[in-house]
Amino acid sequence: MRPAISTGAVDSFDQALALLDKDTGETAVDLLSYRAEAEYRMEDYEAALYSYKLLMERDPKHMEYWYMGSMCAASLGDTAQAVELYDKVQRAEQGKADKDRAEGRLKALLTVGAACVKDKSYDQAMSLYENALRDGLTDAKINFQMGLCQMAESNYKDAADSFDKAKLAAGEDQELLREASYNRAVCSEYLYQYDEALKLFSEYNKNFGPDERAEHEIAFLKSR
Repeated sequence: MRPAISTGAVDSFDQALALLDKDTGETAVDLLSYRAEAEYRMEDYEAALYSYKLLMERDPKHMEYWYMGSMCAASLGDTAQAVELYDKVQRAEQGKADKDRAEGRLKALLTVGAACVKDKSYDQAMSLYENALRDGLTDAKINFQMGLCQMAESNYKDAADSFDKAKLAAGEDQELLREASYNRAVCSEYLYQYDEALKLFSEYNKNFGPDERAEHEIAFLKSR
C-alpha cells in the first residue's frame, strides 16, 4: 500500500501521476522525481523510498535513484537494504570514468556508513569507506567518519590517524575541523598519552573557544 502523503505539493504530484498512470515517459519520471525529492526533504523516508523504487523501475539507468534510495533506507534504520542499494551502483559503474559516474556517491556513502556504525556493523562501514578512498573519492568527512567508526571499535590508534587526515583536509569547514580536533584529543587520552591529550585539548580551547566537555577533560588530565 502506498504511504500516505499529506502536503499539498506532494498531493499535486500524486494527482498528476494518477492521470499518467503507468506512463514511463519523461514527464511521468520528472513528476515522480519531484515527488520523491519533496518526500525526502519532508523526512518522510518511507514514502520517499517507495517513490525512488518506482523511479528505479521506470528509469533503471539513472543510478542516482539507487543512491537516494539507499539514503532513505539508512534513515529508516534498514542498514541491509541501504548497503544493497548503494552497492548496486558500485557494481553497475565498475570501470566507468569519473565523469560518467552517478552523482551523489559521497552523500550516500556518509549516510549509509553512519547507519552501519549506528547498527554496530563496523566492518561493513569500514569496507564502504575504504572502497571509496581506493576509488579516488576524497573528502575530509570520509576520514572523519572512519575515525568515529574506529573509535567505536576502540581502535584509537587508527582513529587518531583518521582524525589527523580529516583535520588536514577540512579546509574552511570549521565545524568538521572542531569535531575532528576534539576527537583527536580524545584518542590520545584513551591511548594513555596524557601529556599529548592535554596539549591537544588546550589547543582545541584556544582555537575554538572553551566548552564544557573540553574543560572537563582538561581538569581530569591536570589532576593526574
